[in-house]
Amino acid sequence: MEEKITKINHFHSPPTSLGTLTSTSTSGGSTQKIYSNGSKCGPKNLPRKSTVITTSNCCSPPSITSFSESPTCSYTFNLCQPCPPPSHISPTVLIKKMFMHAYDNYIYNAYPSSNLLPISCTGNKFDLIRIPMVTLIDTMDTLYLMGNYTEFFRNVERLRGMRFGVDQNVSVFETNIRVLGGLMGAHFLATETLTSPVPVNSIWDGEGNVRSGPSTDGDCCSIKGFCNGTSYVYDGVLVSLMEDLGTRILPAFDTDTGIPYGTVNLVSGVPKGETKIASLAGAGSLSIEMEALSRLTGDGIYGRVGRKSVKALWRRRNAETGLVGKHVDVGSGRWVETVSGVGSNSDSFYEYLLKYSLLFPEDEDFWIMFQDVWSSVEEHVKQGLWYGDVDMARGNKGGSRTRFESLASFVPGLQVLLGELPEASKSLNAFYAVRSKYNFLPERFDYEAWDVEGGGSDGAGQHPLRPEIYESAYLLGRALKAINGNDGGWLEPLEDAIRDIEKYTRTDCGYASIENVVTKKLKDDMPSYFLSETLKYLYLAFDDDNKIHEDGAGWIFTTEAHPIKWLPDLDKEAKEKAVKDDFHTKAQNRKMDELQKTEIAKAKKSIADKKQRLKKSRKKEKQIVAALGNGKDHIMNFLEEIYTDDEDVVVFKPNPDFRSDSESFDWNYRDSAGSFYVPTKSCPNLKHPKYKRLHAQGRMDYDRNFDPKKRVNEYCIDGTKASDLAKSGSSSSLGPSQQQQQQQQQQQNDGPQQTRFTMDGLGDFDVTSFVDGFLVEYVQTGEVIEISSVKSTYQGGIKEYIQVHASNRDEMTGHTQVKASVGDFDGNVFDCEVAVEGEAFPCSVASYGKTRIETMIEKGNVAAVGRIEVAVHGVLEGGCGDAGGGREGGDIKMVKRGQCTFEAKTLQQAPFKGLIIVNSEDNRFIMAESEDVNKLDPRRNSEKNPITVMVSSSDGEKLYSKLQAKAKAKESSGLSSNDILTGVITVVKQDNSKIFKRGSQAKKKKLGGKQSDTADLEYDEVVQFGDISAVGKEPPADMSKLRWPIVQTEKKAIQIMSRTRTWGLRMAKVEEDKYQLFVMKVGES
Repeated sequence: MEEKITKINHFHSPPTSLGTLTSTSTSGGSTQKIYSNGSKCGPKNLPRKSTVITTSNCCSPPSITSFSESPTCSYTFNLCQPCPPPSHISPTVLIKKMFMHAYDNYIYNAYPSSNLLPISCTGNKFDLIRIPMVTLIDTMDTLYLMGNYTEFFRNVERLRGMRFGVDQNVSVFETNIRVLGGLMGAHFLATETLTSPVPVNSIWDGEGNVRSGPSTDGDCCSIKGFCNGTSYVYDGVLVSLMEDLGTRILPAFDTDTGIPYGTVNLVSGVPKGETKIASLAGAGSLSIEMEALSRLTGDGIYGRVGRKSVKALWRRRNAETGLVGKHVDVGSGRWVETVSGVGSNSDSFYEYLLKYSLLFPEDEDFWIMFQDVWSSVEEHVKQGLWYGDVDMARGNKGGSRTRFESLASFVPGLQVLLGELPEASKSLNAFYAVRSKYNFLPERFDYEAWDVEGGGSDGAGQHPLRPEIYESAYLLGRALKAINGNDGGWLEPLEDAIRDIEKYTRTDCGYASIENVVTKKLKDDMPSYFLSETLKYLYLAFDDDNKIHEDGAGWIFTTEAHPIKWLPDLDKEAKEKAVKDDFHTKAQNRKMDELQKTEIAKAKKSIADKKQRLKKSRKKEKQIVAALGNGKDHIMNFLEEIYTDDEDVVVFKPNPDFRSDSESFDWNYRDSAGSFYVPTKSCPNLKHPKYKRLHAQGRMDYDRNFDPKKRVNEYCIDGTKASDLAKSGSSSSLGPSQQQQQQQQQQQNDGPQQTRFTMDGLGDFDVTSFVDGFLVEYVQTGEVIEISSVKSTYQGGIKEYIQVHASNRDEMTGHTQVKASVGDFDGNVFDCEVAVEGEAFPCSVASYGKTRIETMIEKGNVAAVGRIEVAVHGVLEGGCGDAGGGREGGDIKMVKRGQCTFEAKTLQQAPFKGLIIVNSEDNRFIMAESEDVNKLDPRRNSEKNPITVMVSSSDGEKLYSKLQAKAKAKESSGLSSNDILTGVITVVKQDNSKIFKRGSQAKKKKLGGKQSDTADLEYDEVVQFGDISAVGKEPPADMSKLRWPIVQTEKKAIQIMSRTRTWGLRMAKVEEDKYQLFVMKVGES
């Protein structure tokens, strides 16, 4: 918002010339604005003008982000204002106050009207549902979830005796989601056990009237029919209301196609002359409420017509793209609007396909239909981070309208339900970047122009208090908290939302919609969903202990945020009766069923073909894994050499927590994570190391500085399109160039940047660049390799090392291996691992002592083998003040990070052979030597010092719990735990001479028989990694070739070979602290 000022509050001192101001000028107090040449300007002696534009982001201290003088004598400052002080009131308390402000004003100023006009302070009809009490019904379950049981049950009694026989035309869709769904959510919650029963006298007064206002004491048990002792008892009255309403909207489904009309009269049925045009969302988002109504009443007709409508729409998808349109003729089934997208008129169709399959998995068609249509959306609609509008016959090949609609921000929440958390985070960060620009999401936003569509005309700049983006943030935060113990920072933007809603939209009588997000002009409208959805999701995001978050609760939120649970399916007799009651004849139903079976069979085959292509791409990997035999790993072979007792040989075993056929939990359908279902059929195991690595990099966290303005499918760090890079054949460059030197600092500020590209013959790769390295995921197999450059002090100077983290899932065992390697730029690479009781954990080394790379180069591999000390009934110690020696003389000790430096911990534990430091975060890094330790301290070079390594927090927790459980079990039998708690720390140098030998010879041959003296190899000559194609054809006799990852370093480059030996990476240094990445095929020149 622009504002002319007479003072500038953001300079340390008065400027002598406004033209000298820079973005680094920061505040030091309020200073009078002074011009160096007076307040007049130019030959005409015009007054100087200043305009301040306050940016949407806050900062501390406040600063000028930019300054310009255009036209002459007119100065513009972009100011970043101080961040507001933190609120001392908890978010849950504040949201409750906001809710009650809006709700009370509805009750006192609008009830029993449909809606409240928050500026006029009066009631109003809702044109789409012209029946009373829409806001009251839509809001009931929010009252319950906020703990206001008294008002909740008062509303139950206010509705008692109500019938919906009013001669009014209503929207079938809006009536279904707001009224039928509102009654349903209230009923399901009313049947839950209350922590504090509501006294009857808080519901009724002594004259049999429903009370208003605060609860009062007193006994009203004389009121017949409403007393059970002194506590109110819910008798299921809402079910009869639902049945009455459901029956009145049934006539809308009486069409040739089974796709319902959009409007129905609650007395006479479909209005005469009613249009046959219905929207995809309107006709395809009735299934959940109608199916639940059938299971509540025992009458199968409601669920039957709801299911038939969805299936009829899906069967009419385009044969080439698999996309559906936005509007359809309910009589002929012909699409009358062939635009396809996930925003307006479409959104909840996709949402209900997935949610229905999670809530009612008995009908497997819904899961097949969802997979089929959503994969088409991902392939033909999505462009980078955005979901625009496309023609349903051509997809984005025919061009796309670069429109992001507020309604489409439900997508990240849908991705959370699928378990696609990294994708959800990217989408949501992009959408929040739009919201941050205006404090609210506009209805329509042009993501190419990066502005409200059409400048805000035709309603594009409105914000009717929509909830979708908050729902997605709530779901993502809950999911991250479930797997990692924190919400990934997603509560932060929700706090921003609460503050903005309170600041910009509050009125004396409620909260008003925004007419224009730029000007913040208000509109006299408060939709019922503001209370039923927006404030509900904001509240639940901060209320960890809410009843709906109980594990195993199994709630699904409808598109209007009404919570519904699974109910048993109807019996055979009820289903047969529903067929007889259907609007279609037996022959018509048979034909529809045959068409559905045919289309489902086609969709299954299409999905199966995609899976088969994935299996073929993993063929080499499976052959290699089979050659390993019983899942034994190569590093474990080294352990056999130093550990001769058969009982102590550590062998990899299949992890029982993972299914053998996919990286997913073997969860039952009706087990839930938090407040939503996660399907066994599709959900990746979020505790899988691949996802933990992504989370450790912040890939799933909220990023206030996220920059979505570059479309991902065209983004590459050197400014070249990924699609062009993929055409280069054997290798693709993904490094910085001179064109982007100015963007390096921006990348540091904005965090990781990701792109996806396709390499001929291999498939898709996701590449994420960081300031110090790259993370690459081979999408077809899920293999992940991360390379990073690390600098550490050594002998008074700076030494540069490299770290490699890699994860790969074993197809034979279902176990995911995670590896960690460290090296220098002189050809020395070491693998670090901790093995205990049949399980191995990757580790990182220290840049001092026995695991310093220079020391291991001189003295060779290091290993510590023996008993591990563990405090059976205690907690993990810091290892700073306690003397070494161990409880009962352990050989290896575990300590946690913190309290003192890494090297101090090592020196304190000198009697031990090995020291395992558990990081406080879920990653590993090279531990630096301490500046606090005396450089001349003789203990620094003592051979008694333990081998020191680091494991991640999650691995440390798992390892420590494993040791405690083993120790407790042994002690309970009267035996010493130290007799069996054995562990091995190994740091072993890689020997890659055999693997890379042929490649070196091939390179020499290419250079005309001359060995190149330059360390920086020509890029088209290093793609081979040796001639190892035989590895993929049959298991080689030399099993050492199967080590993984294979890492080779030289003075200016790092090469890494993948687990499958089909592709590899090369990170080359182009100048100091700048690297270029190449993804290459193996075995090609």
